[in-house]
Formats: sequence, structure tokens, C-alpha cells
Amino acid sequence: MNSNAQTDREMFWLMKYFLPLLLFAGIGALLVTNYSSAFVVINRLLLDAPFLLWGIFLLTVAEVRATHSRLEFRRFYKWRQMPYAAIRQCAPSLHPGLGFIELNQFQSRIYFVTLRPTFDRSCDVVAYINERRLGPHVANAPHPCKEYNGALRSNIKSIRLCLIMFLVGILYSIFFAVWFPNLFSESNWNESPPWMSIPMILLLRAGSWPWALLTMAALIAWIMAMRFQKRAWALAMVVGSLVGRLSMQVWR
Repeated sequence: MNSNAQTDREMFWLMKYFLPLLLFAGIGALLVTNYSSAFVVINRLLLDAPFLLWGIFLLTVAEVRATHSRLEFRRFYKWRQMPYAAIRQCAPSLHPGLGFIELNQFQSRIYFVTLRPTFDRSCDVVAYINERRLGPHVANAPHPCKEYNGALRSNIKSIRLCLIMFLVGILYSIFFAVWFPNLFSESNWNESPPWMSIPMILLLRAGSWPWALLTMAALIAWIMAMRFQKRAWALAMVVGSLVGRLSMQVWR
């Protein structure tokens, strides 16, 4: 078996359990914060429905192990096996950090985690599965692991920049919370024109407990969708500022 052609365990736990936990914690906090009536809870639940469905979907994703002769996968405890001939299609999903497998026999998809750590130089699982599935038709194609390693090396600088800007965002948020504690208060915008006050108040609430949990989950997914490229460092800085702001709120 090629031990590299498999889901990374840490990334699997991040996608399958940590992100849903973050989403469910944010949804639960929104439902019970400033509780006034059942009508308010129902309205909030309808508003949170996309995040709830997103969390439930992530709980269904699997991890895979691509061996030389078969594919193994599991969603929770029991490993299952299938021959590569049973796979009709294997491709990256629109959801960042996931891939999917379509089977010949059933009209269904198995979503699995493809996200890998920053400095992991192991094989691209999707490319390896397709190599085994197509067999001799790709015998002369470049080895997917080599192509993946080359792309990963070019991406390390972008990931480092995102990590640095994440830390900058934390320090930036803590600085303003200590020296200018009332700078981002909603009361400062109450007397402003509606076209200015409403967007700013919504923006401030998106960065406050418990909305910030859902905001961070969405930003993290956006960063992964961009694969840490382009302007992902700006989103990483926003995530860092939210972490710093929530930390100061808890500390106080």
C-alpha cells in the first residue's frame, strides 16, 4: 500500500469534528442569547439553518486509504472496501478541502477529506485514486505525487504569510481593545444616517459573541477554498482579529 495516498488524520478531525463543533456552538449560543420568546428562537433557527445543514454535512464525510488494489474508506469506525472498477468518478468537490467518489452501481457520492497539513509532501489522494482507477490509460502520465509535491512547495510561502497575518490580526485586535475599548461600540453609530449605521452595526455584531463563531467558520472555509492564494492573507488577518476580540471579551 502507498501509505501516503490516504486522508490525513489531523485534517480529518479538523473538517469532520472541529468545524461542525464550531458551527453548532455558534448556533446554540445564538439560540439562547437574549432569549425572549419561542418566536425569536424559531426565527433564529431559520436564520441558522444553512450553518446547521453545513455542520451536519461535514459530519458525514469520510477518510480514505488508497491501496494498490482497492480503496478503503470509513465515516466513523468500520472500514469498508471497494475495487477501483466500482468507481465511476473521483474529483475535487466544490467544498474546500473535500473530494468525492461516484460509484457505478449507486447514484450516490462519498465525500472524503483531501485537506493536508502545511508542510505535508505526501501524495494527492484524488490523483492517486484516478491513477489506479484508469489503470493503463494513464501509464505514461506524470506521477501524481510528484506533481502534488511541486505545487505544495510553491504554496508554502502563501500559507506562511496567512499564519503571520493571523498573528498580526490577533495583536491588532488586542491593541485596540486595550487602548481604545469603546472605538468599535454600536452606540457610536446610533446617530449616523441609516445607510451608514445599519451596515456598520451588522458588521460589528458579526464580529461579536456568538456571531463571531459562525463568521470565523465561514472565513476559514473561504481561505481553504482560495487554497491560501491571492488575498487569503487578508481573510486570515480578519480571523485573527476575531480571535483576539473574543479573547478580550472572555478575559473581561
